Amino acid sequence: MLRNQRRQLKFQLFQLVTSALDHIDFIDSLCDFESKITQKKLADYIKNRIHPLLVENKKAVQKPGLDNTNPLWMNCCESVNHILKQAVSWKSQKLVDLIHKLHSVVQRQFKELRRTFTDTGEFVLCPDIAKFKISRDVWLNLEQKQKKLRISKNSKFISQNWTLSAAQMDKKC
Repeated sequence: MLRNQRRQLKFQLFQLVTSALDHIDFIDSLCDFESKITQKKLADYIKNRIHPLLVENKKAVQKPGLDNTNPLWMNCCESVNHILKQAVSWKSQKLVDLIHKLHSVVQRQFKELRRTFTDTGEFVLCPDIAKFKISRDVWLNLEQKQKKLRISKNSKFISQNWTLSAAQMDKKC
């Protein structure tokens, strides 16, 4: 393996570890990463050596008592507008940079939605849509296509049937 390829591989692994919101997201990303490795020897090394080390280290960081949350992404803000302003540090941005930051915010919101469906996030589904909840074990055993399809169907149903204002939603839930 060339030096540049090793550097790229390390960078991708680092991105995977630092961008995961929770253990399920981390495992999903790690499995995706492993599936993209084409060299059998390297794939075996990552699966048998690197994967267990990353999982063990990720668990060690998430032990109770350690403050490992980023409050910006834990819905402590009053509104989506505030989240967006925080993402851009309340400053004007170049259009391309702004688009990348907005994309990142939206991706995190989708991850939080997925965490809610798998009952691992800090939010709880209302009784009317609790039927969409899926257990963590079942979620981990689904393939990526199945996961995306499930989230897409759930999101589509909810958006079609739950067009309530925030005040109405609070009363209903």
